[in-house]
Amino acid sequence: LTASLKVKNTAIDALKKESEHITERNKIETDQYTEKNQLEILTCEAEIKKIDDKLSVHQHALFGYLQEHYPAWYETIGKVCHEDLLFNPELNPQVIKKNVDALYGIRLDLSNLPVQAKSLEQYEQRRSELREKISELHTNFLQFREEQVRAEQTKQATISKKIASLKKEIAQVQYDLE
Repeated sequence: LTASLKVKNTAIDALKKESEHITERNKIETDQYTEKNQLEILTCEAEIKKIDDKLSVHQHALFGYLQEHYPAWYETIGKVCHEDLLFNPELNPQVIKKNVDALYGIRLDLSNLPVQAKSLEQYEQRRSELREKISELHTNFLQFREEQVRAEQTKQATISKKIASLKKEIAQVQYDLE
């Protein structure tokens, strides 16, 4: 009977350790998920900030000038001009000759190039998509935590029942020994 007590106490200790491992494993998984989730959110927020910065200066930059004075600019300048130039407010653009398709006096065949520049609507759409993604990331994190907590509670309840059963058996063995 003493050996039976020892086996049951060892089983209880093993179950307690298993319970601790479950809790620790969940903490590690939560930390990893949180870190990944936060990194994605920060990436989205950084991209939103870049878009906001561009949209805040667009009227005082080449971008705004082109939209106002040269509506078809996406099909020409938009194919070869980098965004940094389009949103630089220090360029002071002005048209020297009207209706001339040239860049510094050089005509380029742009028909086979894709448009690189984005419209205001495309920037606003992208910002909207990023905000939606951030919201989705927050929701996914909450769902992850709920599922994780539920699973942990289920496992811990099972372990607690086993421990309670073993303690009952130990009490019975101790009673029989007396």
